[in-house]
Formats: sequence, C-alpha cells, structure tokens
Amino acid sequence: MPGCRYCARARALLARHGLKYTETDVHDIPGVRAWLVERFGRGTVPQIVIDGEPIGGSDDLARLARLRVLDALASGRTFPIMYQERVWSPKTLMRWVLARMRGDRDARAVYHVQVWLDQAGRVVRADRQ
Repeated sequence: MPGCRYCARARALLARHGLKYTETDVHDIPGVRAWLVERFGRGTVPQIVIDGEPIGGSDDLARLARLRVLDALASGRTFPIMYQERVWSPKTLMRWVLARMRGDRDARAVYHVQVWLDQAGRVVRADRQ
C-alpha cells in the first residue's frame, strides 16, 4: 500500500536479499480486510506469501531474514532450508570449565545444531552435533 511503512520495510528486506516479488495494492478494493482475514487469518498488510505458504507480515519476514532463510532462498535453495547454529549457555560453559579442570582436553563449551526450517520459519528438524 502507498505510504505503508510495513510494506516499505518488507520491500526493502526482499530487495536487500535480492529476491523478486509480486506486489498487489489492495488499498482501494472493497471488502479486502474481510478477505485477508479469511485467506490469511489476519487483516493487516502486507501479507507475504512464499511458495504458496502465507508467512505473515513484515515482522515475520524480518524474522526469516534473521534466521537466514531469505539468504538461502536468494541462493536458490528450496525448503526445508538447513542452517547451522553455534549454541552455548552458561551451563555448558561451566561444564567445559569443570571438565578442563579435571584434565579433559576434548570437552567443548560450544556445540553446533543443524536446524531445518519450513516456509513459515518453523523448525522441522534439529540435530545436535
């Protein structure tokens, strides 16, 4: 919609990641809010759809950008999209310190998790390595 800051944010995110998109201006269409609620479950704009799956608005698109899903889509990958994440916590750090103090040189404070995401950014599978 013209002048909609959320629409502008979504366009900027898609452009930043080099993704092509089709935009439909629904500003002057009567009854569009009811149709949006019926189709997508909410009547706000923008409503973003990836591969036929409604993912939500610009906040949801920004979350997918943080999860590196948009980068994966731009590079031609298909769903489910996998990325690897380094995970640590104060608890794992403390275990590492105690293991090192006991002389265990193979202990790790950080471990890796492979996460597979669907179109909406939901975790399909996660494996700790």
